[in-house]
Amino acid sequence: MGSAVKAPATSAPTATALPAAAEQLLSAWTAALNNADMTVLADLYADKVKFYGQSLARAQVVARKRQALAAAPGFKQQVLGQPSWLDEGDSLRVLFLKRSGLPGAQSEVRSMLVLLKTPRFAIREETDAVTEKRFKSASDEAKPASCEAAVWALVESTPFAKQLHADIERNLKEYPASDGFNPGGMGPFLPSETGGTYDVWIGVHGPERFESYAFFKVTPQGETTVECVECDASNGLLAPARSALDDFNRLCASQ
Repeated sequence: MGSAVKAPATSAPTATALPAAAEQLLSAWTAALNNADMTVLADLYADKVKFYGQSLARAQVVARKRQALAAAPGFKQQVLGQPSWLDEGDSLRVLFLKRSGLPGAQSEVRSMLVLLKTPRFAIREETDAVTEKRFKSASDEAKPASCEAAVWALVESTPFAKQLHADIERNLKEYPASDGFNPGGMGPFLPSETGGTYDVWIGVHGPERFESYAFFKVTPQGETTVECVECDASNGLLAPARSALDDFNRLCASQ
């Protein structure tokens, strides 16, 4: 079919233009899905995409979208509330709540796009909370491939972090979905940036800012401590899993 919506400019946006560019791409993506416009959809994706847990070429993603939309005529998608975003250097992570499906049978799910900044502004990852939960056990067993990933794995392996995630999920259920709150984190910030430790923040991405529930600090030796902001626990030394500590020592020793 002919192009029903116009794709946004795909050149890399400046730092100050990132939020507006992300919202423009998100709107174009939603409109293209609602109009089953494969031409625009193809323009919005990067050459390689992590698509709901699978690594696919752009043509494969578009083929799957085409097949899904053909099987569900009348499909509509709507972004609820204000998306939140996190600048990750070479990419921009956009978190949002979407309502989608056939009329009368729509559901809401927390979703995420990761947008590649260069050589063109494009979607390089698409996923949602249902998919992330499904793949969580497998990803927990996977070995981290970088020091940054090892820091996250170290923190996430502590019983405190696991309970904190459960508390955040429970707290978010008290808010209307349209408020646009999403669980998430920031970091790791490296010792060169913090003065000696790897810092990770876990909390909630809101429409206007990130609210930290706890700050985690990891020394170069792997000692992990937490400082609570919005959680009920005393600050102190945490006990990460032995395997996570081994991975951290292996990958971060030379940093």
